[in-house]
Amino acid sequence: MEYMISYGSNGLDFAYYRGFDGSPKTFKGNTDSNSLYVNIFDPPIVAQWIRINPTRWQDRISMRLELYGCTYNPDPKAVGLDGVTYFERRVGEDRERYDRPIEFLSYDHPLLRDEIRFRFKTNEADGVILYGWGKQNDILAVQLVDNRLFLNVGLGGRELTSLSVGSLLDDGIWHDVFISRDKRSVTLSVDRVVVSKSIQGNFQRLNIDFAWYVAGVPSKKRGLDTIRHFKGCLESLYINRHNFFTENPWRPDQAWLIVRESAQASVNSNSIGYDNEPAFVRHDKFMSDIRRQLCNEQQIVPVTFLTSESHVKLKGYEALESLSISFEFRTFEMEGTLVYHKFYSDGYVKNKMVSDLDFRPVETVREMDIKTGAYYYFAGGMKGSKGFIGCMKSIVVDGNNQFPLNWGTEEKPCCQGELLLDACRMFDRCSPNPCEHGGRCIQNSERFTCECENTGYTGAVCHVPRYSHSCAAHFQANPGEMKKSIEIDVDGSGPLTPFPVTCTLNEDEVYTTVERKTRGAIRFSEESGPERIHYPVEYDAGLDEMDLLIDRSVACEQHVAYTCKNGAPLFGQDSERVSNNLGSMRATNREYFPIQWFSRINKPMDYWGGAIPNSKSCFCGMYDSCQGGGMCNCDPKRSVQQRPSQPAYPGGPLIDPLRKDEFKNMDEGYLRLKEDLPLSAVSGFLRGATNPGATGTGPKEGIVSIGDLVCRGDTLAHDVVTFRVPDATLDFPAVEWGQSGDIYFEFRTTTHDAVLIHSRGVNGDFIKVSIIGGDHLQFEYQAGAGGALAVNIETQHKIADDRWHSLRVERNRLEARMVLDEAISQAQSNNNGPEECATVDWRDGFVGCMRSLMVNGRQLKMNEMLDKYEIYGVTSGCIGKCDSNPCLNNGTCLEGYDKYICDCQWTAFKGPICADEIGVNMMNDYMIKYSFQENYKSTLNEYIRVGFTTTNPQGFLLGLSSDSSKEYLTLMVSNSGHLRVVFDFGFERQEFIFPDHMFNAGQFHDVTFMRRNSGTEMVIKVDNYQPMVRKLQISGSADAQFNNINNFYIGKNESMTAGFIGCIARVQFDDIFPLKLMFQQDAPENIRTSHADIHEDFCGIEPVTHPPEEVETRPPPVVDRAKVREFTQNTDSAVLGAILGAIFLALVVMAIVILRLRTRDMGEYMTQEDEGAREAFDADEAVVKSATGPRVQKRKEWFI
Repeated sequence: MEYMISYGSNGLDFAYYRGFDGSPKTFKGNTDSNSLYVNIFDPPIVAQWIRINPTRWQDRISMRLELYGCTYNPDPKAVGLDGVTYFERRVGEDRERYDRPIEFLSYDHPLLRDEIRFRFKTNEADGVILYGWGKQNDILAVQLVDNRLFLNVGLGGRELTSLSVGSLLDDGIWHDVFISRDKRSVTLSVDRVVVSKSIQGNFQRLNIDFAWYVAGVPSKKRGLDTIRHFKGCLESLYINRHNFFTENPWRPDQAWLIVRESAQASVNSNSIGYDNEPAFVRHDKFMSDIRRQLCNEQQIVPVTFLTSESHVKLKGYEALESLSISFEFRTFEMEGTLVYHKFYSDGYVKNKMVSDLDFRPVETVREMDIKTGAYYYFAGGMKGSKGFIGCMKSIVVDGNNQFPLNWGTEEKPCCQGELLLDACRMFDRCSPNPCEHGGRCIQNSERFTCECENTGYTGAVCHVPRYSHSCAAHFQANPGEMKKSIEIDVDGSGPLTPFPVTCTLNEDEVYTTVERKTRGAIRFSEESGPERIHYPVEYDAGLDEMDLLIDRSVACEQHVAYTCKNGAPLFGQDSERVSNNLGSMRATNREYFPIQWFSRINKPMDYWGGAIPNSKSCFCGMYDSCQGGGMCNCDPKRSVQQRPSQPAYPGGPLIDPLRKDEFKNMDEGYLRLKEDLPLSAVSGFLRGATNPGATGTGPKEGIVSIGDLVCRGDTLAHDVVTFRVPDATLDFPAVEWGQSGDIYFEFRTTTHDAVLIHSRGVNGDFIKVSIIGGDHLQFEYQAGAGGALAVNIETQHKIADDRWHSLRVERNRLEARMVLDEAISQAQSNNNGPEECATVDWRDGFVGCMRSLMVNGRQLKMNEMLDKYEIYGVTSGCIGKCDSNPCLNNGTCLEGYDKYICDCQWTAFKGPICADEIGVNMMNDYMIKYSFQENYKSTLNEYIRVGFTTTNPQGFLLGLSSDSSKEYLTLMVSNSGHLRVVFDFGFERQEFIFPDHMFNAGQFHDVTFMRRNSGTEMVIKVDNYQPMVRKLQISGSADAQFNNINNFYIGKNESMTAGFIGCIARVQFDDIFPLKLMFQQDAPENIRTSHADIHEDFCGIEPVTHPPEEVETRPPPVVDRAKVREFTQNTDSAVLGAILGAIFLALVVMAIVILRLRTRDMGEYMTQEDEGAREAFDADEAVVKSATGPRVQKRKEWFI
């Protein structure tokens, strides 16, 4: 069973209990008549009436319900506010008012964490609820704007952070608000719908040290979008667990300032009002009055028109010459008929009509003579016109209030089930805003769409980043580029914004450059004034974006340089450090750092470029090479002034060229400690900074030049793992996707069918990303009860091509999308429902490499998991089976990651690793001839290989010849047993003998003949002997090319009577392998043999094999001993007793059976007397008739 809950406080107005996404939450009930299912309201709800709306059941609706809670007694009770009065509570204007510190508001103790909670209800769309104001620009503003709740907060910076949640909050129903801040993280919740955000700026404390305002402000203030006072009811206002109204830190006679905007304002008789305004009110009087302030219940019955055909017909006065109608409405539709009325007459006379919309009257003067008809149609009723879809309330016709609960069938003439009374059933799909990254949400009564223009993101909900997450990813998607200025989004779909960088690819290293917003140098002078000057350094990226870029880079650096004049030192001489509070630092002669830079966290640093932290030194000081022997060239110990060479660095010219002779010393270098980068600010103060060694006169001056931030590499791309067995997995903790989520990763594989990502959640929810057939990707998922859906991408090329491919899969409230290689995209509309990621199956496994795994813009560090745990079948890095070069003899290894295949096509071998010989046992009259068909082959550089074994002192191994040019090459064993090479390529006959070795001893020899360097150098290599290299003497006019080769002989040629006797193998001429072609299944016609019975032989050489690999098996699952112990301890003692009793009974029965078997033959014994003695006449006859030999039982067998 499933059901929804709505609740209220008066039995008339009800609100749905909503989930985290803003939609009504569906609760689960019991599935049978016995089980118990518990649902907990977290956070709890405050209600007097509960409605249960069953949405799914079996056979019939039935339910048993127990509801638990406690009495709700707020103090004070709900305060009714009239929209005129507001409350002001001063915090720091006059500290003498305080009897004790204000624990939760004191400006002496600005807090790192805050909590604010309250309840409100209203029928107004706008109003200021709470406003806090600090003297240092700290602001906290809670306000209703267009029936949404907005929170604007600032911690002293120039920019405010805004959050919005809730919709249609002017429905007269109580709403629970909770605000939580932890340093720079803030969360806003309205009716359990939660939004979170990071507060902009560098500060972490909220310091409201001036005043708090409740229900209004005296004038327009920073952070407010409305100045209308709040009108409605307010209850249980707590700030940091202190009741804002009841806890009084002041003297009783000066507690509250009650302000009313106008003494003539018409207010409810129960509202708080005082004659003298504004006026301070004693706390006890204020509390007595506020406890009497009643929150009046105002019954407003709305009507919901669910379809464009639904409408109501209300009766008015007939034949009147004037009409008056009023109503309030709310809709998400762009068009629709609000009211239709047909007059009795059509004549025209001078008259006027006034239309008042949202208290803005519009007067129309025209000629019209009317007589009203009998009926007014609201929300439609006019043929050919689209009706109104939405809510209406407070309908008044001709001065008469139309109460919907009194309408009968005459007022509701149509559309049964399409009209809803006493409820405004409108679902605001844009609250909270489903469009991410600042996308604009547009909706109607059925669905919403997102406008993602100028956001840097795309997709149905602006979730998919338009830009690559790094320069490395950009170059992978755009091969061939070497340098490009682009925007990157370092966290993908995460909250960080894209920013511009310059990407450079240099020798397989990727460099990312983030430029400064302001170029040029920063000048400090002794004449600048009596205080330290602080210069913030801004970049094209925010600090959060740069933090992630730096943390994910292999290394970063930033160039800094300081040029001094007239002895302006970089570091002071004294050892006393003064306060680093830049706002209050005063000039003294004991200044420690005249020039100082600040790290990314605004920490003042005590070293310069090229030095190490805490060294109080420059680059030259680390190597004792500074001018004058100090720690810097601009150093107090320097006594000799020499002008160094002008360096080149990214920040532009250091100083004005017209004044460069005045600045004679420089300290420069690179800041390379990632924890300190980027440089966030520079401060300087030179007045009073002493430099005993300085000889210059005049005011001291210094110039600081700061370069751009340059980072190398991307650790995200370096986070690579290899799945080497099909059932290997990396199991990460469960990830709750909610309404939107995405996964990004890069993969490399040769597997045609595999599951890349598989995650299952509760209730059958799952996601699965698979490769099908090597060219098809499928993203399959199920969320909720709508059934499984799939997104498919089919490519024209193979995906399983052992190259890196990027893949992003996304699912949101509108669709699921899959993007391959940042180019190929496919989407599928879906149904709504939450999804939680969990476990993985161990089948259809993926083997290959994976890297750059991110979920919702957050990196999942795979290698970090490998470092922590020993994981079966997964290896760090992308390591395939082919990395060990298992294929011999230049065989091509085809990667499989869990296996490999050797392609021996371009070798003279065969077998699983190209190590099996393909040879032929040659006889005296055997000949093999390969003919070059059609296109003759001409070469300058030949590669010839042959292996042989023989005991004959002579023989022709192989030869090449040309019928047209008569050029030839012959490789043979000479009569002396040596290896002999003879060739004539047209320039001169050449003959070479491989010396010092005999080749007719029956051993196998491997011979290689090569020509190189355009045919001018010959190399003969035999086995592991020293190669013979000869320089061929070829004149400049001679032709060294072996022209028009058309015959390739093995064993002998046609002109020879006796051939080679022995075994020949490994025959190769460039990319031609005659023996391999001859013994294949369908031998080509251009290879012929002299005898048909020539057979393949392996020449007595056993093939090389690799040691067998250890077979990996998945380890057994880890048994949770605690659960086993818990199960065994909770075993029912009665069942255990029955089992033990059965075992005992079985033992007793077994003992009885054994005893019976052992005692059944007692009283009998066996003798050795002849059995024949029983029928014998005498003893002799008994002996004759007795049986002899051992007692062997005879058995017989019958066949039927």
